[in-house]
Amino acid sequence: MSSARKYKCMFCNKTFERNKLASHIDKYHDDMLCPEKGFTANRIVFDTCNRKEPVGASYGVCRICKKPTEWDEKSVRYKAYCSEKCKEQARKNYEKNMLKVYGKTTLLDDMEWQETKMLANRGISGKYKWSDGTYKQYVGSYEKKFLEFCDNVLNIDSGDLLTPGPTIYYEFEGKEHTWITDAIYLPYKLVFDIKDGGDNKNNREMPEYRAKQIMKEKFITDQGEYNYIRLTNNEFVQLLTMFAELKESYSNEDEPKTISRIHEHTAPGAIGGIVGTMSDTMMPNVFVTKYTNKDTLESGFALSNDITSEYMIVRDKESGKLKKKKSKELLYNTECKTYKYIGDDISNILRTVYEDYKNETYVDYQYIPCIVTEFDNILSDDQLEFSEVLEYVDKELIQENFNSSLATIQFQSDAIINHYKPIVFNVLEPVKYEYKKNLLKEYEDLTILQSMNGTYFAYNKLNCKRTKSVSSIYEITESMLKSISAPN
Repeated sequence: MSSARKYKCMFCNKTFERNKLASHIDKYHDDMLCPEKGFTANRIVFDTCNRKEPVGASYGVCRICKKPTEWDEKSVRYKAYCSEKCKEQARKNYEKNMLKVYGKTTLLDDMEWQETKMLANRGISGKYKWSDGTYKQYVGSYEKKFLEFCDNVLNIDSGDLLTPGPTIYYEFEGKEHTWITDAIYLPYKLVFDIKDGGDNKNNREMPEYRAKQIMKEKFITDQGEYNYIRLTNNEFVQLLTMFAELKESYSNEDEPKTISRIHEHTAPGAIGGIVGTMSDTMMPNVFVTKYTNKDTLESGFALSNDITSEYMIVRDKESGKLKKKKSKELLYNTECKTYKYIGDDISNILRTVYEDYKNETYVDYQYIPCIVTEFDNILSDDQLEFSEVLEYVDKELIQENFNSSLATIQFQSDAIINHYKPIVFNVLEPVKYEYKKNLLKEYEDLTILQSMNGTYFAYNKLNCKRTKSVSSIYEITESMLKSISAPN
């Protein structure tokens, strides 16, 4: 694996990886910064990595008029528009997208457009009043909660969020269709499709609906113009993760490649999260889990396309056929290791597994581990560790990432909604202070704080992320610290 690129500090000429450079400048050269004039560590790093001159005082380019744009510390990049006038023009351009594609001013003859307008008139629709006094329309409870989160937790400027988003044309079964997206966040050109995950049942023909959904998302992904997220069940950790990815990508490139994230609810029709038609277009991941029952020592392999899939694919030892089994039942009272397939044959693997499952094909014991590795035979329990196309998955770290995201959302939203700054204390007790110093020696941006109720949590001073609370400082683990630290 190649080492990460390093960049030179403009103040001392020492070299650091990009994510470490900002921390270094903030810690050792803060006296050289002038945040009130936009001369920040993040701006210096952005200019350095993107070869902009002068470093720390460069400018962006307006997407509308091409004039210089100012630095935006919140999004850690230069603003996309130079003025409110250009931002308003961008909104109008998105609204006129329909004209560009169709050559007509109305889509009243389009059934999907009519359905959207009908939704806007039903009882659960309404207008949300933004904190700055402006209004945005929503057509359901999920959209309303999304707006509340963007306003009260993320502190998004109302002018940066356009609802609805751009109108997308796509073709399905030889017919033209129109997709009016739910929203777009202009600074990142991030388009939203806000959905329930299937928990709220309806009378739609689900196979056709899913096929349409796949075609729509394939179109917007292949188009390469927008970043895209399907936000499911108002699980806002998905959104925070997407924002973090975009923030990272825009830190490395002025106009990076687009990112799409499809958050799928595991429906009963899925095979361990693996859907035959989905594999052709959405390219999900492949995970293999080696499990051993602690009591019986019975072992086996399971396949899924999501680390938290409700169902997994296993081989039935009696029939020799692939079957779907609930993850909780399968992995109860087991020791297990999970690996992610990092090769380039995901589509073929999923297609083969799906066909063998559907056709009830007989497979041998080594079918699952061999189909996701370069091995013809599995000779030992630890053989998967030596595969060049598998990567070990640290489930504890994934769980702590989730816990930390939730704790951060709660911590920040409480402060915003209740208009108070949380009261926390530094760790001063000598023994615990020394333990804290030793625990954090590899994490210069982190600290450990104590809440009013006596609980402890780790906190990142740069990105303001925090871990979950624990009753003792000695319960703070390495995985918790990694969950809020900047990636290497």
